[in-house]
Amino acid sequence: MATAKLNISNKNETLAEMANRYRILSQPSTVNSIMRSFTYYMDNMLKKRLESLPSHPKDTGLLQKSWQIPELYLKTHSGKVWQVYLNNTATVGQQASLKSLKEGMVHRKKKRIGRHNLKRYMPFVDKRTKFYTKQLRIIRNKVDTSFKYFMGNYVLHQASMKGLLSPQELLHYGEEFT
Repeated sequence: MATAKLNISNKNETLAEMANRYRILSQPSTVNSIMRSFTYYMDNMLKKRLESLPSHPKDTGLLQKSWQIPELYLKTHSGKVWQVYLNNTATVGQQASLKSLKEGMVHRKKKRIGRHNLKRYMPFVDKRTKFYTKQLRIIRNKVDTSFKYFMGNYVLHQASMKGLLSPQELLHYGEEFT
């Protein structure tokens, strides 16, 4: 099985190999907080992308502001694999009412009361996921370069400012990220 390689300064190495060069990355609690903040950073990038793209489909575009960062996941997750995703808090009823506000009420034949009334709006909410999955794929493809940027500009820069890196680690940092 091939392990994921980071392309930092044209060196193909795993995260574990990178951690061997920086003492600060060998502490599990530090790595956990770094991954938590990096996941939040990527979730934020996805959220901004979903809310600002003009190619947002009209139907889900009515509720562009309904995307929320999964705060509970960021606070409670303790595994080794971190996911980038957003929650859509839009309900079927909200979608329907916003659609009627935008397009005006269209006369429809009254139906009997029951669950089948919701089916009219379900494609409106659930079957338009192609846009979200495409944007998520774009963000996931940027993970390597974003991680390099994050490590250099946030984590190791802060560590060097606080004097937590040894002279040899500072030399590595200078070669890689500047």
